[in-house]
This record gives sequence, structure tokens and C-alpha cells, in this order.
Amino acid sequence: CLGALGAVSLTVISMRMVRVGNKLGRINFTGNLFKFSDDMSLTDEERDFLYRHPLSANSPGYDVARLGAKLCLTLSHIVVLGCFQRPVLCSAMSIIFGMMLVKASLAQDPYFPEATTRIDANAAAFSVAMGIFFGYVSSLAAAVADYYGQLDAPVLRYISFVFVPISIIAYKFHPILRDWYRTGNTKTLLDSFCPAAHAERPLLERPLLDGGGDAHGLELPGP
Repeated sequence: CLGALGAVSLTVISMRMVRVGNKLGRINFTGNLFKFSDDMSLTDEERDFLYRHPLSANSPGYDVARLGAKLCLTLSHIVVLGCFQRPVLCSAMSIIFGMMLVKASLAQDPYFPEATTRIDANAAAFSVAMGIFFGYVSSLAAAVADYYGQLDAPVLRYISFVFVPISIIAYKFHPILRDWYRTGNTKTLLDSFCPAAHAERPLLERPLLDGGGDAHGLELPGP
């Protein structure tokens, strides 16, 4: 209980600090640790003014979502794994929290897009989130295999390395997936992955000439 209470308290403090740009003077503490409404959050103009380097925080929403996912993951390990000894259930819940990280990295830009240098920091954050997500998938596979006494199965060795190509692919296609998630336009997503198959074919127009002929001088049949 003390561990769960400490995790919740520290996470709430971190969330409040993130929302005000780590400026302690902007937090108005009235005795209620969970009261965020009195804090003076930074505006977009103030965040632009505080920009210092390409990894300066751009969106507090991403950091808050990331902290929330980590808190849920910690609580699941304390309660489900520590108290009830349910590793399979705990691993399955970890996958859900990994999906929360992936969603947050698509919904928000954690870093300033215009400040990206050679490496796209936002795409790198999405790549890491996808790697963590598939790491949780491999941990679930290992927990199930351990439950059935098949922890030495060769397939588990390959599953553990799936996150490497997945992370590379996620980095490459981050702009496409981000735009699709924010707009919800499935056609744009399909055109990005396979433009030749989904391209619109323009209709061929042949202007008619006077006298009932077409552009090649052929006579068209009458009505």
C-alpha cells in the first residue's frame, strides 16, 4: 500500500511540474495534491520562448500521458504481480499501457517539429514507444510459455528481437501514421503505402470537332 501511495503521489507531482514547464513558482498548492486547476500552465507562446535545444519539451500532453502510463504499469506490478502473483495478467496489462505510449506519441509531438535536425526526434520517440510495446508483447509470450512449462521454446528467442525491425519501420513511417491518426483519413494512409494501386485514374477526354468528328478526324455515328 505504501509503495502504491508513493508512486501515485510522485507521479502527480511530476505531472503538475510538467504542465507548468518545471517552474515551481507557477504551482499554487492549496493543500490538495490532486488539484491541477489552480496551477498556471504555460501557453504555446511561453513554450516557444523557453525553447533551448531540439529536445526541448513541446507538448505537456505527451508527458502527462507518458507519466500516466508509467504509473499504471507500476501499480499493476505492485498489485497484480506483487500481491496476487499473476504474471500473465500483469503482462497482458502491460501491453495495454504500451499502447497508451504509442497513442500518445502519435497524438502529440513531444518535441518541436521545426527544430528537428538529422534525426527526427518525434519519429524517434514513436520508434521507442513501438519497441517498448513489442517488448511487452514478448514478455507476455514468455509469461504464457512459463505457465505451460515451455520457457525454453526456441520461438521465444526470436520474439525477443522483433522490436528491433519494428522500431526501424516505425521510425520510417511515423509521419504517415501520425497524419493518418490525426486526420482519420484511411484513403490517405493507403495512398502513402501503395500510391500506384490507389491513384485515381483520370478520365480520357476527347474534344469533339465541328461536323461530328473527333480529335483524330473520325466520323462519329449520328443519333
